[in-house]
Amino acid sequence: MVLSVKITGLSKVRSYLKRKNIEIERLLEKGVNDSGEFLKTEIKASISGQRPEKRSVNTGQFLNSIEANKGVVSSNVPQAAFMEYGSSKVPERRHFRNSADRSKHKIRDILGEALKKL
Repeated sequence: MVLSVKITGLSKVRSYLKRKNIEIERLLEKGVNDSGEFLKTEIKASISGQRPEKRSVNTGQFLNSIEANKGVVSSNVPQAAFMEYGSSKVPERRHFRNSADRSKHKIRDILGEALKKL
């Protein structure tokens, strides 16, 4: 006895999966970007003295240098590292690390909401 199986509709399944993959990538990208923007806001609030860390605004250069790009939040000014990690003359203020720690549940929620749209 020979058993024969014919599968039809594979091209439709492949097409569907390709569309879903594109949609998943788009939603994840949006979630990552939204998370980065949220964290950026939190870090700026920390720098400006609206969170427990000591205020780190003198000229506003550090505060205005905070950027979010594809979920990566950073600063390109040299004093950012000294503010975050401290130096022999400046105690650490941990704006980035503390803000990230305080925000991890909200960031998880933002990413979860993005994926719920599937």
